[in-house]
Amino acid sequence: MLYVPAISLEAYRNSDWNSVFGTILPLADTSIEPIATAPLSIYPNPTNGVVHIRNANGAEVKVYNPSGAWLQTTRENIVDLSGYPSGVYLLRAGDKTLKVVLR
Repeated sequence: MLYVPAISLEAYRNSDWNSVFGTILPLADTSIEPIATAPLSIYPNPTNGVVHIRNANGAEVKVYNPSGAWLQTTRENIVDLSGYPSGVYLLRAGDKTLKVVLR
């Protein structure tokens, strides 16, 4: 018995491997969503200071000011922006970037 990726199942069944293994079955889907593409959301937005993060599996979240300067990094579920001036800030985890407005 041979287990192969589901996308390759037909190719394996039509190959010489079929005569060697007899039974060729698809692998169960065991994929894990990479951190880079996992969901990231923030609330409230706009905010008066504290932003709650629904984080990408505990990924590192970096906070940048409107000029693109790095301000802080966290793996926590809360970012406190109350010490910064009002404006738009960027929160980045992996390849996902969200804007948050500080009033």
